[in-house]
Amino acid sequence: MGDHIAPSPHKGGRGKGARKKGPNRRKSADAATGGGASRDTDANGAPKFSHDNRFAGGGWLGRTAYAALDLGTNNCRLLIARASHDGFTVVDAFSRVVRLGEGLATTGKMSEEAMDRAIEALSVCADKLKRRNVILARSVATEACRQALNGTQFIERVKQETGIMLDVISPKEEARLAVMGCHALLEPGDGPALIFDIGGGSTELVLVSTDGVVPEILDWASVPWGVVSLTESEPLEGEDEAALADTYARMRKKVSDAFAAFAARLPAGGGDHRLLGTSGTVTTLASVYLKLQSYDRKQIDGLHLPTEAMREISQTLAALPPAGRARFPTIGAGAIGPGRCRLCDTGGDIRYLAGRKAWRGRSRYPRRHIARADGERCETARQAPGMTKFTFGGNRSGRSASGKERVKTAKRRSPQSARWLERQLNDPYVKRAQSEGYRSRAAYKLIELDEKFHFLKGKKAVVDLGIAPGGWAQVVRRRLPSARVSGIDLLPVDPIEGVTLFEMDFMDDRAPDLLVEALGQAPDLIISDMAANTVGHKQTDHLRTMGLVEAAAHFAVEVLQPGGDFVAKVFAGGTDPELLAILKSNFATVKHAKPPASRKGSVEWYVVAQGKKG
Repeated sequence: MGDHIAPSPHKGGRGKGARKKGPNRRKSADAATGGGASRDTDANGAPKFSHDNRFAGGGWLGRTAYAALDLGTNNCRLLIARASHDGFTVVDAFSRVVRLGEGLATTGKMSEEAMDRAIEALSVCADKLKRRNVILARSVATEACRQALNGTQFIERVKQETGIMLDVISPKEEARLAVMGCHALLEPGDGPALIFDIGGGSTELVLVSTDGVVPEILDWASVPWGVVSLTESEPLEGEDEAALADTYARMRKKVSDAFAAFAARLPAGGGDHRLLGTSGTVTTLASVYLKLQSYDRKQIDGLHLPTEAMREISQTLAALPPAGRARFPTIGAGAIGPGRCRLCDTGGDIRYLAGRKAWRGRSRYPRRHIARADGERCETARQAPGMTKFTFGGNRSGRSASGKERVKTAKRRSPQSARWLERQLNDPYVKRAQSEGYRSRAAYKLIELDEKFHFLKGKKAVVDLGIAPGGWAQVVRRRLPSARVSGIDLLPVDPIEGVTLFEMDFMDDRAPDLLVEALGQAPDLIISDMAANTVGHKQTDHLRTMGLVEAAAHFAVEVLQPGGDFVAKVFAGGTDPELLAILKSNFATVKHAKPPASRKGSVEWYVVAQGKKG
């Protein structure tokens, strides 16, 4: 796995002898799921799966938890989720105002009191991670840790005292995560949309195109003004009307100047201008709009707010002293922490100016805003696993003097796409697949793995997970013409003689039964080329794909015949230690390999587990 992914309570915080050995782990799993000889089987002796067996508290997916932790300048948030039949279900959450950036603007350092508050909150998070059996997590820190002179020392202290390894992310990565955490709530419309994330120490504005399934980031900006840093840089010098108005004007000018360069780059013209806000400030303002007595995520998440209402709320809060703002139930100190009432008008200023500055002079002001609830940055807990879909195409191509295919850029093809297509045209495995009738170059990865490990020999019942476009299944059919094969993928697959195909998600609770029933017996080989849709961040992509690998591995442990084999794609870094322990306790040998057909620049590897123990 990549650095800064899993919190170290799961790697070493319990001591060398703390991890259970494989046989004990298997015994407890069998006891919980009714495994072994007592598990349900059909008339042919093949194991049967039920919804409860996979997702209930004792099922293997029910025991698997994922987490995202966000230590910001003002808040510490944790979200923990488990897989369910229709995606993921949040099972635990934690949020506390820690004011980590308090005093940073004047001293350049995080104070001891602020760091103590953050350590206390992170200790609560570490305990939850352990109790919830979290196997994969991403823990990030933002502007306060980026800017503080003692940021590095604080990160090390967190590791030593809580076991959590924080990844101090860049402003660009923070902007990307803001998009990934809430883009599903963007309403349809023409033209680009603007996503804004108001934090404690910084604010990110991201202009996105909504033409595709996942928005493309067209432009972004991160300014070092959040609710904490702006409040400290422009302190309130009195609570009379004149002092409040003067502070508000200074804040507006500072934020407006910071956004000026980004606003100048925004495209002019028509379109349906849409704003989408995420994180605590915008959701707090939304709770004021709804006149809630206490914060309610269900009412806030996905809420549409009229522009005029948001502007009115911002201006109303700005005209009130801290004591006046505290009278709002969801702002007062008893609701969301002491001092938040001092910050709330600042967040309103930023939100109002972000929209006003960004779209001034355009066809019309954004017609509505959408609030996203706190903590929804957890990518692994937000999206159900799926298989990768690769598409490519192009216009004309020509040959260079060296005989290689050259691809010209076109109006709708980026230089990166042109390079990718050029590589495809000159790939010897692609040409070989075309000449030998394989649907993809991936067929040769399976061929080369089999030449090394010989797992195809003598097999009679094979399950192919992530079968599209069908290259692996073609290899199996050519080498094992009498074997029964079933395969599954989210993508449609052209028929393959002798292969039963299912166009559905492997995580669907019906999938395991259908795959095994199609064979008429328990499989003796399971091959998996599944990978989660990538988001461009290698650590996050690794987390999501390993979730699929884990699901496939547990499926293999449950259904494979004694002596059966399991082959699956993983990312660089290999199999997660916890999953590797499960495989080693259930198979005679477990090895990793990277076949020559896998491109040198690719991060993919394969785990080969052979000799399923009876």
